[in-house]
Amino acid sequence: MASTTTLPSIDIARHILWLRQGERTTHLHLQKLLYFCHGWTLGYYGAPLMHEFEFAWEYGPVEPALYQRYKDCVAEPIEEPSATAADLDPELAQFIRGVETAYRSYGPWDLVRITHEPGSPWFKTVTQFGYGAVIENDLMREFFAPPATS
Repeated sequence: MASTTTLPSIDIARHILWLRQGERTTHLHLQKLLYFCHGWTLGYYGAPLMHEFEFAWEYGPVEPALYQRYKDCVAEPIEEPSATAADLDPELAQFIRGVETAYRSYGPWDLVRITHEPGSPWFKTVTQFGYGAVIENDLMREFFAPPATS
């Protein structure tokens, strides 16, 4: 990745919504996709994707500012007329597209189940600190890192 500059979560969310044009994307779905994009970026590049932290809420990882922005959508698809491709480093844009594509066939509740798996950053955070705690980037970096090659 040419740049290690972090971005505001809303820019990444709008980029994800732009990638998912024509797909039914709920708020819950968007939160989990943002989490996976952030986690895989930490794992593969060692650097955070966004300025903000993820928090361990009951239904999985949540970025609170994004929650505030889209909470009124509840379980309805997000209608975001300002969803545009973010001005990203081309390698990063391709990486985010790859993550979104990898999770495209999963519904929001499938993604919640994935985030709740034992050993996941969300699971470890809730087990140790309870709901509402920050999911530390170091924990995500370790979990999402590619397997070491020998």
